[in-house]
Amino acid sequence: MVIDIDPEVVRWASDLLGSSVTVSPLAGGGNNHLFRCSTESRAIVIKRYREQNFGSEVTRREAEIAFLQHAAAVAPTYVPQLLATHDSLEMIAMSAIDGVPYQPGQVVAADDLQAAVLFYQALNSDVGSINRYPVAAREGFLSIDEHIRHIEARLSQLSTGHLPAELKAPAQRVLGEVRALLDELLTTAQTRTSSSALWGDLDPDFTQVSPGDFGFHNAISGTKGPVFIDFEYAGTDDPAKTLADFFLQPKVPVDSGALDRLATEFAVRIPGDYLQGRARILGRVLSIKWKTIILGPLDPARFPSFEARHKESLSPELLTRLRLAERQTLFD
Repeated sequence: MVIDIDPEVVRWASDLLGSSVTVSPLAGGGNNHLFRCSTESRAIVIKRYREQNFGSEVTRREAEIAFLQHAAAVAPTYVPQLLATHDSLEMIAMSAIDGVPYQPGQVVAADDLQAAVLFYQALNSDVGSINRYPVAAREGFLSIDEHIRHIEARLSQLSTGHLPAELKAPAQRVLGEVRALLDELLTTAQTRTSSSALWGDLDPDFTQVSPGDFGFHNAISGTKGPVFIDFEYAGTDDPAKTLADFFLQPKVPVDSGALDRLATEFAVRIPGDYLQGRARILGRVLSIKWKTIILGPLDPARFPSFEARHKESLSPELLTRLRLAERQTLFD
């Protein structure tokens, strides 16, 4: 999709870097637009947000600013530097990172995986800063039952009537499989007596700061290791959710054999064995949520933006989504 460069972005880039600045669009998500702004001597990235509110009082932009400010104090080498904010136009400016994004399916090196662990540990190195952290993570439920209700709501929004005719039947089949998985999960949830302590609500004192959508799909491989980006969903959260999502994100998979070790290393102020057990339970729950995320175009309200992004390749892109949603995940 071609991104028009808003004159307001160019104007702010000129204010920050001078009139000789060159502004070029970068690949971004559905909720933001990214622009690399450069002169002969300097480069920055401007991020402009879209669709601000996500069901809470804090915006994606506010969540990202809070996280970058926190990370600047405790883990500055792992994130871009926040350089400026433009409140009225919903933009921020960050340092540009030299490197290349991790590619879909890329094998993550052991050193890079350890860097992710050190980054997460640094974010939670001071209990006082965790307690003072101003933002709760998006969908950072401390109740597994609440996660299940959230998935039920997501799934109820998906249908197939608006899809191209040739994809309605396969989409309906995949949607039926996801609904069957949820039904199975609900049965498990009703008979969870043997592991009730792990299913219970998380003690708020066990929450830790999460980057949000944490994984190597939101990282750049730089000269000194990975630099993580995109913190619109960051905040205090259940560490089991952070750990499960780290493995469940489908774009740059992490070896599932590392789960138990990472549970120990992610456990900053939560017992390691408790985190490990809870992450395995919550991972089975969130694996279904990830399927609903992948099947986002089956939501009639979201389909028009998906259609606009893909245009000529609409059917192949939808088919790819269906196949990805069917793929076995770590917690299936």
